[in-house]
Amino acid sequence: MTNKSINTLVQEPDVTRYYNNFVAQVSFKDHTVVSYGKNPSMVLEEAKEKGCSDPVIFYVPDPSIPQIYVVQT
Repeated sequence: MTNKSINTLVQEPDVTRYYNNFVAQVSFKDHTVVSYGKNPSMVLEEAKEKGCSDPVIFYVPDPSIPQIYVVQT
């Protein structure tokens, strides 16, 4: 994921604070970040406590670290 694609997901000037964290946004259309952290369950809980009934949660990897995924069929 390039820095440009992260900026598309997280529309804030400084996205580096979200690297290696799970991020909760209000919805797929509203990119407002309501919570972030290392534990996705806690991120979800915090977002719901802030009034988001169905937040979108995703992981933001550090773009300087190669991401390798193994797919087994």
